[in-house]
Order: sequence, then C-alpha cells, then structure tokens
Amino acid sequence: LEKAEQLRQAIKSDPEWIDGFQAMIRTLAPELRTSSLDELIAPIQVPWWNAALLSRTGGSYDAVRGILHVDSSLSHSYLPQLMSSEKLVRAKTDSMSVSNVLITSDGLIVLGYRGGHRYSNTIMTVGAGSIELHSGKNPLFETCYTELKEEVKLDKQDLTSVELVGNICDETLQKSTLYVFRSKTSLTFAELLDTWQESIDQNEHKYLLPFPDDPERMLDHIHLNGYDLTRADPQNHAATTIGNAGSILPPCAASLLAHFGQQYGANFIQKARSKLGESYLFESF
Repeated sequence: LEKAEQLRQAIKSDPEWIDGFQAMIRTLAPELRTSSLDELIAPIQVPWWNAALLSRTGGSYDAVRGILHVDSSLSHSYLPQLMSSEKLVRAKTDSMSVSNVLITSDGLIVLGYRGGHRYSNTIMTVGAGSIELHSGKNPLFETCYTELKEEVKLDKQDLTSVELVGNICDETLQKSTLYVFRSKTSLTFAELLDTWQESIDQNEHKYLLPFPDDPERMLDHIHLNGYDLTRADPQNHAATTIGNAGSILPPCAASLLAHFGQQYGANFIQKARSKLGESYLFESF
C-alpha cells in the first residue's frame, strides 16, 4: 500500500501526466473544464491504468436471430473513477466490462481470489476487465481474449470454445454493464495453475480456486457466501472488510447465474431468483 501511494503521487505530480489528463477532460468530459484541476485529480486512485475504453449508451438483444447490438461512446479509464466520486454524473452511460466463466477440461469452474488494492480477498471470475477499444472490430470478444491472456496466459489455441452467454446490470458496487462469456480450455485445472504462474497479471489473483460446474451447488454457495453490502465499508466498498473477506463479488455471482441460466433455461432462472431475490440482475442469451 505504501509503494502504491508513492507511485500514485509520483504519477499525479508529473507535468506530462497532468497535461494528458487535462487533454482527456477537454476531449471526453468538457463539462468538467470549469472545475478545479486539483479536485478532479484527487479521485484518480489508479493513475497507472491509462486506457481508451468504451461506454455503453444503449443496445438490444434479438433472441430470435441471436444478435447482440451495443451502442457505445468513447470513454477513458479515469472517467469511471470520477463518476464513482460523483465528480462526473452521466445518466445515459454505463461502464462496460467483460466477465468470463472459465471451465477446465476436467470440468471445473475457475474463479480467482483477488489480490491488488480493490476488492482484495474476494472471489471474482477469470478473466474480467473493462472493455477497451482494441481494433474496434469486435471489442467484446477482443477484451475477453486479452483478459484471458493477461490473467492466466491462455492463448486462443488453448481454448476449445468462447461464447457470449449473457449480460449483467451491476448496481451493487457501481453502475456497470458486464457482458458474460463462457470459455472452455483444453487444459486441466492443474495445468492452468502452471500457465497462471507465468502470466503478466499473475498478481491480480492470490489464488485460483476450483469450483464444481454444478448449478445446484453453486447456487447454494452464492446464497451462503455472497458479498454483503451491509458489511462493506460505506466510505469505500473497494476496501474489503473482514466481514466480506472470501465472499463472492456480485459480478461474479451474476456471471455464474447467467452461465447456468443459458444452459438450463427458465426453470433454473426462476429457482435462482426465488432463492436469491433480485440481488443479482442478469440476462441469459
């Protein structure tokens, strides 16, 4: 934490970074130009993540033709941080992310016990991340492939299938739309642990955890071990409290529900909502 704070302050005091930050504000959030620069810089807690993103402005899913249509606008990795701090309010846009349910050849769902400084010591899908612009040809799939490469060093040839199976509306931690993928790898869980040790973002997860690809058992696990907002730090949800250590983050739980919902249909979805209420908003394709 000390080293992170030193790096944070070093970046945010760099004149070139400040110039770039101001240029980004002028281009993508001109309504903030009259605000104090110091007030805008203060909420940027992850200045080392400097990337062009896409923000969702609308969209629809055609169930008959199996086509997902997404409307988006150009965004930046600093804008969600400004929105979280309420320095920036945009009612018609959502952050866009992917969340991937990874299944090994020996039939296990792989989840990650998070490291880092945000939601550490909680459980999340592997890989997951904000949708970056990439080539612009198919940013959802491109982001999914990139996250799998960075988090667990899986290349396309290591994957036997990659499917878009649903989407999530996460209102618990932040206003965000996540597109849920299901990826199957030819590697066993033991083999995946070896590739993970060599990945670029290996420290994003302290451990990789195997779970059964079983809807009943995972539904029970989500019910008993879901992230509890009443136990969170009201000033900073991203700072995991003792009461939420080891819990399943809402985007992870909803991703698993979308995965099972796509496989088992309306009966499972009805059972999940009966058991969990409206805690997790998801749609299976």
